[in-house]
Amino acid sequence: RKAGARSARVPFGFASAALAAAPRGSNREARRARRGPCPRMYKKQFAVQAQNLLSKKDLKTLKTQLCDQFPGLDEKTLDQLLPEGAVKVLKLDNRCLLYVNGDQPPCFFDAEGRGELYPCLGTLWQFPYMMPELTVHDGVSKFVLNGADLMLPGVAVPANGVVGLGSVSKGQKRCIKVQG
Repeated sequence: RKAGARSARVPFGFASAALAAAPRGSNREARRARRGPCPRMYKKQFAVQAQNLLSKKDLKTLKTQLCDQFPGLDEKTLDQLLPEGAVKVLKLDNRCLLYVNGDQPPCFFDAEGRGELYPCLGTLWQFPYMMPELTVHDGVSKFVLNGADLMLPGVAVPANGVVGLGSVSKGQKRCIKVQG
């Protein structure tokens, strides 16, 4: 080292931040361009083809369907999620129907427009006990999220034993949760 030359010192704990902030031979935009575009949330693009406000009769029919399909939902919860006069149905180009309360995120969706309603993720976070659940081991979750079928060895047995799973039948709607 030459006399009088000082080395740049980085305070302890900030070295990795300083290294991450410094570009490696190119600027950030060039690095981002090499990585490619950010991944999309959905595999295919979709567009809203129609948007209609639900009538009182249609809203009542929707609420009775939801009560039949999800016994964990009560009338008070449904009135909170889908208030009268503010519920819209969005018809997408892939035949999916989204049920939306005003400008909020969707509450429920019908994947193929056949009356098979499913809650959206935000609705499940708000009301986690609206449908029966299955808890899977954390090692199994990556395979299930990639589209693999869930098999019984991947399901974690509840604390009260197999009785805690309840009655399980083919085609039954369940909320899948990851253990841990």
